[in-house]
Amino acid sequence: GGSALADQLARMGRNVLVLEREARFKDRVRGENMLPWGVAAARRLGIYDDLIGAGGHPTPKWVVYAMGQPGPTRELPKTTPGGDSTLNVFHPDMQEAVLARAISAGAEVKRGATVLGIDAGPARSPSVTFEHDGKKQTLTARIVVGADGRASQMRAWGGFEVKQNPDFLTIAGTLLTGTRVPDDTTYLAIGPGIGSFWAPLGGNRARAYFIYP
Repeated sequence: GGSALADQLARMGRNVLVLEREARFKDRVRGENMLPWGVAAARRLGIYDDLIGAGGHPTPKWVVYAMGQPGPTRELPKTTPGGDSTLNVFHPDMQEAVLARAISAGAEVKRGATVLGIDAGPARSPSVTFEHDGKKQTLTARIVVGADGRASQMRAWGGFEVKQNPDFLTIAGTLLTGTRVPDDTTYLAIGPGIGSFWAPLGGNRARAYFIYP
């Protein structure tokens, strides 16, 4: 999300600095299935071809299993407003592709950076203090965007009140290789209080998720 925004702002002629925590992106359990409305947004942003180049794998079919029984196959290109399929893409490759696109648009990127804090207040520009390559630095910007995930420190630094519902679901995921899951179909299987989701990545690989209370 941060890299995609950096790409768009840089293409508008803005000076953009990306402080990326990861020197090398790791495989974590994250969403790797982009639903058709997200694919349509990727096309509008101009990043769809970059995702395909990073190994993005379109799946034109969608099947829901309920209590072990498959429902009818939905042909997504025929039933979505833009004729889009879902797109499954290995998360670290997606991150690299979108960050590389931001760099090609003119954004400056510092990888392995650690943000130490943000100072902001009325009638003054926000500043960010960070450490990179063993050096501590403070920069001022017109706007600061924190795309730092669900364990966000930006919420605390910005003084936002956080309200959360109790944990309802746990989602576990694994990367399967040598799988015979059909490469053209994404599957959602719903059972008695549990579920699983299968997103083929092409080349007999798939990301499988298990969802439970």
